[in-house]
Amino acid sequence: AQQYASVVNGSLKARLRNIRPLRFNDATDILSSHITQMEHFKAWATTMRDFRRVFGNKEIRQAIEQYHGQGIGKLLDTFISQMARGGIETAATNRIADFLRRSFTKSILAIKPVVGLKQIPSLFAYISEMNTVDFFTGIGDYWKSPIKNFKFLHANSEGFRARVTQGFERDIRAAMEKHGANKISGRSGFVDWFLIQIRLADTFAVTQGMWAKYKVGLKEGLSQADAIAAAEDTTNRTQPSFGIDTLSAIQNSGSWLKLMTMFQNQPNKYFRIETSALRNFKYGRGSRAKAASTILLVHVVLPMMFQFIADAFQWKPERQARAAILGPLNFILIGGQLVQSMWGWVTDQPFDYQVSPVAQTARELQNIFLKAKKLVNQKRDPYKDISVDDVAALLEYLAKATGQVLGLPTPYFVQVERGIRKKLQEGEDIDIKDFLFSQWALEPTKKGAEEKVEDASLKLGEAEEGQEDRPLTEKPLKIYDTKDWFREIGGAYKNVLPRDVLDDPNASKESKAWASYEIARSKADILPNISLHKINTEEGDDNILNYYQQWKSRERIESLEELREFDKLYPKSYLGNVTRQQYNLLVKYLEAEDKDAFLEEHPLLKINPRNEWLKLKVNSTDNALLALGGQATILTKEAYDELNRLVEELDIPEDAIPPLTLPPETSIDTHFKREELVTEGREDSVEGKLLLLKDFLAAQEAGVQSYAEWHDLKVSDEQVEYLQLRVDNSDLFDQKDAISEDEMMTDEQREKALADLRATKVGDETFRDIERRVDAMGKGT
Repeated sequence: AQQYASVVNGSLKARLRNIRPLRFNDATDILSSHITQMEHFKAWATTMRDFRRVFGNKEIRQAIEQYHGQGIGKLLDTFISQMARGGIETAATNRIADFLRRSFTKSILAIKPVVGLKQIPSLFAYISEMNTVDFFTGIGDYWKSPIKNFKFLHANSEGFRARVTQGFERDIRAAMEKHGANKISGRSGFVDWFLIQIRLADTFAVTQGMWAKYKVGLKEGLSQADAIAAAEDTTNRTQPSFGIDTLSAIQNSGSWLKLMTMFQNQPNKYFRIETSALRNFKYGRGSRAKAASTILLVHVVLPMMFQFIADAFQWKPERQARAAILGPLNFILIGGQLVQSMWGWVTDQPFDYQVSPVAQTARELQNIFLKAKKLVNQKRDPYKDISVDDVAALLEYLAKATGQVLGLPTPYFVQVERGIRKKLQEGEDIDIKDFLFSQWALEPTKKGAEEKVEDASLKLGEAEEGQEDRPLTEKPLKIYDTKDWFREIGGAYKNVLPRDVLDDPNASKESKAWASYEIARSKADILPNISLHKINTEEGDDNILNYYQQWKSRERIESLEELREFDKLYPKSYLGNVTRQQYNLLVKYLEAEDKDAFLEEHPLLKINPRNEWLKLKVNSTDNALLALGGQATILTKEAYDELNRLVEELDIPEDAIPPLTLPPETSIDTHFKREELVTEGREDSVEGKLLLLKDFLAAQEAGVQSYAEWHDLKVSDEQVEYLQLRVDNSDLFDQKDAISEDEMMTDEQREKALADLRATKVGDETFRDIERRVDAMGKGT
C-alpha cells in the first residue's frame, strides 16, 4: 500500500532515521498546516478508500484498459494520488518556483480592468451544457431578484461559496492562500484586494450561469441538492477552477509544470469542451447539432469575444482571424505558445515565445541591464545627455521586474504611465480608455491595402500634414500630389507584386493605376536616360565598354536575390542596355579624335533611349503614368491625351498634378519641340528662343497662359523677324562661325572664305544682305 499517496497527516508518520538536525517551525504555522491537512483528510479519506477499492480491482482495471486503451490505468492512479496529496507532490515541489508563481499572478493581474472584463464572456460557456433558451431564461429569472438568488447560492452551494471567498482559479487561489496567523484569523493582506476586479467579474458571470443551470435541474425533476450539485459540476467543467479533480494531470503536477501552465486554466477548459463535443459528434452521442454549435461556440465565438475585449473593443481582422482559426489552440497547455509562434511565422506577426509567463520577469531584468549598459557605453553625461525618456524607461523596467518578484501591481501603473506620457508628448487628450487598456490594445485597427489607398486618394491636392501652423509668409505649402500618392499606395502594397494587383478583381482603379505605373517604371528604368554620346568617355571611370559588359552579365542572372545584389554592386549597368548597332557606334565614338564631327555624321548617338521608348505610341499610357509619378515628362500628343484621360478617370484634382507635368493645351506642340531641343542640348539656341517667343505672343493674343509662363522661362526680348532670319539661315551662320573660329586659316584665307560665303544666293538675296539685316535688327535700327 505504500506505493500509493496517502491522505494521512504528515505529523502521524514516523520520522526516518537521519543525521540532519531538527528544524523547529513556528507553532502558528504548524497549527495552520495541521488544520489544512486534517480538513483534507476528513474530506477525502472515505473517497480515497472507495477509489482504491474500485480502481485497484484487477478485473475492473483490465476492463477499463480494454475499453479505453493502454495506459489509462496509470493515468487514473496519477489522478487519485494527486487528489490524495491535495495537489502537492513533495518531490516535485520547489518553493522558489511557487513563490514566483504566486507573486507574478498578483502582480500581473492586479487592478487591470481589462482582465476583469474578459471574465464576463465566459458566462456563455454554460450554453455548451444546456439549451440556449433555458440558458437565457435562467439568466432572466436570476435578475428578477439578484441579491436574494446570490445569497441562496452562497448559502447552499459549498463550491460557489469557496469560489467567491477563496479564489476561483488555481493560480489566483494560490496567490490568495493564507498561511500561519492569517489563516487562523481569517485576515486578508492588502495585496489580495488588488485582485478584487477579476474576482467580482468571475462572480458576476458564474452566479448567472450557475443559477440558469440550477433552474434547468429543477425543471428536469432533480432535487434542490442534486440541482445545485449539477450546477457545480457544470461550472467546474466550463469555468476556471481550482479543484484537483477539475484540472489536468499537467496542471496538478509539480511546481515547474505549474509555472509553465499559468493563465491557461480557462482556455484548457474550452479545449476539453471542444474535444468532448468532437467525440460526441463523431460517435453520434446526443444531438450532432448541439455538438456542432458547442464547437463553434468555444472554438470561434468565445475566443473572438475575448480578443475583441483585449483589443479595447476594436475589430482587428488579423487578430480576430487568429482567434477564430486557432481557437483554444492559442493557449493549449504548454504547446499554445508554440502554436502562436507558428501563426506568427505564417502571418508575419511576431510573437515572443516564453516557456512561462514568469519568464517575462527575466526579460524585464535583461532590459534593465541592457538599457543601463547602453547609457554607459554611449558615455553620456548624466547631467546633460540623458533625457527624461531614458530615465523613465529604466525606471519602468525596474518597477515591473520588482513588482513581479514581490507581487506588487507595478505592471498596471507602468502601463498607465506609459500611455499617459506618450499622449502628453504627442499633445493628445487623456481618455478614460488610457486607464483601462494598454498601448498595444489601443493601437488603431490596421487598415487593409484598399483602405489605405482610399485614405491616400482623399489627400490629393491638399496641403501635407504638419504644415497647418506655418506662417503664410514662409514658402508655399507643400501639396500632396500624385508623386506622393503613388509612393503611399506603394507602401500599402509593399509585400504584393504589381502584377498581382492588376490581376486582382477586387483591386480599385487607383491601385491598378499604381501597379501599371510600377511596371512602366521597371521597364523604363533599365534604359539609359541620357543621350547616348553623353555616356562617360573619360578615362579612370567605367565607360560604354564596361557598362555593356555589365549589362550582358546582368541578363544572365535568373535569381531575384542575385539580381538585387548585382544592382547594388553595379548601379549604372543599365547604361549598357543598348543595341548592337548603338554599341558599335559608341565604341567608335569613344576612339574618335574629332568627336563633334563624328557626332554630326551619326545623329543616332544624340537620342535618349528612354525617351525614344516612351515616344512609341504603344507606350503612351506608360509615359502618362510616369509623368504623374514625376519620373518623366510628356513626350507625345498621345501621352498628353492619355494623361488627361487618367486625370479625369482617377478624379485627380488639378492641384495634385506635379508641377511642370501637364503643359497648357495651346502650347503642347511648343512643349514637344522644346523637349527635343533639351535632349540635344540646344534649348538655349536661337531656335529655342524663337520657339518660346512665338508661343508667348500667340498666348498673349489668345489671352491664355504661355509655355514660358507655365515653365517659368525667360522670353527673349529680340524681334521675331530677327530670330526667324537666324533660324532660317542657321546653316550659313554656323558656317560663318566655323570660318571665324578656324585657327588653321590665314587672315587672307579667312577673308576669302567669308566673302565667298556672303555671296551665297538666298532666294532673291545674298547671305550678305541677310547678315546686314540681322545686324541692323540686333542693334535696334
